[in-house]
Amino acid sequence: MANKNLWRQWPVLAGSLVFLAGAGPVQLQNMFFFPNRDGIAGTVAASGQIDRTNPFFQSLGTNGRSCFTCHRPEDNWTVTPEDVQRRFNQTQGLDPIFRTNDGSNSPVADVHNVAARRKAYSMLLNKGLIRVERPIPPNAEFELLAVDDPYQYASAGGLSLFRRDEPKFHHHFRSMSPLQFQKQLRLQEARRLM
Repeated sequence: MANKNLWRQWPVLAGSLVFLAGAGPVQLQNMFFFPNRDGIAGTVAASGQIDRTNPFFQSLGTNGRSCFTCHRPEDNWTVTPEDVQRRFNQTQGLDPIFRTNDGSNSPVADVHNVAARRKAYSMLLNKGLIRVERPIPPNAEFELLAVDDPYQYASAGGLSLFRRDEPKFHHHFRSMSPLQFQKQLRLQEARRLM
């Protein structure tokens, strides 16, 4: 029954995503809902609203990205393979998340056509991983003896490390569980209405 109701609400929920994409109000109130693969997710901001004019939603330089490019509310503000695959299929791998500076397996990957892009972005597409390049620090307590990089890029001068961002939901709940926080919000709302 819940899924049946979800599909009835889908046009409203899909329309809500338009607000984040650029149209609609600048401020989004707490518990703004987003459809996801498990049903519906809501976002709560400590300030009581999400300000779409803050730097998180603004382009950061020349690659067409903002933080919002990768950190999506429907994915609990993280990167998921399902969302990345959907975006690749919709844009043939031309969405701003697909950039060789960190989205590809190597910064020198061939991305001249769709098949090449699918191969170049395989870690992002299949695992939701972003590549981070780091040199070995001069005071490292280890020594690099060999490099075995299937993407033919990493070296002692620039190790390629792949990382996946954790969902952001639980980072704000250091002193209480998300359920306790939700209960607290409901109590505050009930007191306000009394």
